[in-house]
Amino acid sequence: MKLLVYGIVRSGSPVWNALLTGVEGEDVSFVPTEDLAAGFSIHADMCTTPTMEMVMAYARVVASLHEVCAVIPMRYGCFLDSEAQILEVLKKRGPGFRATLDKLDGCVEVGLRVWLHGTKGSSAKRPRLPADRFGPPAAALSGTAYLAHRKAYYGEKDSGLEEVSATIEGIRQALDGILMDWKAERPSASDGRMLSLCLLIRREELGLVRSSIVRLQEESPNKVLVTGPWPPYNFVSLTAEDAE
Repeated sequence: MKLLVYGIVRSGSPVWNALLTGVEGEDVSFVPTEDLAAGFSIHADMCTTPTMEMVMAYARVVASLHEVCAVIPMRYGCFLDSEAQILEVLKKRGPGFRATLDKLDGCVEVGLRVWLHGTKGSSAKRPRLPADRFGPPAAALSGTAYLAHRKAYYGEKDSGLEEVSATIEGIRQALDGILMDWKAERPSASDGRMLSLCLLIRREELGLVRSSIVRLQEESPNKVLVTGPWPPYNFVSLTAEDAE
């Protein structure tokens, strides 16, 4: 039998009056110290591969905590052996937990998905290297054609990086004075046109953020999708290993 931990809150938070149902229908209980507490439920087998229903039940508990108080959300899979072990973690990492709760108090996470208009330039205007990996080597092209190809390739790559940086800076400036924190995930090679950002903002400024993004999109060819608000998963890094 293991204890599945959902998140860290302050002792005396409004959650004490809530009846929360966790994974597999188990009640959520709290282990308190003087000023911190951890929400958990009993889980019979930590080796069970989680189903979508289990993950969604876990997420609902975290969301319920987040609705009424500051919470440091855990990722699914943080199992501890006993309430005594939970207490030990709370005491050992108390200063860090308190600082994080102070940062997250009254805040929500908002996600942005930005489809960049011009990240991928037209490749029709530059010479192509042979497509067949077993075909003629690059050296088989004329020296002039090969250098032209490489110049175009790196020029396009630099242009794409510049666009990503300019887009991030434009969003940051549009939300200047609103953002408490932010993180950006730059496009990967396999998905070179989508930029993902996570924003930490105060809950009461959610409407202002959305209206600011609408105005920004009207001035930009990029398409932007706003998601959330969510618990601030991307602004904490607590896992089972962190709790050991």
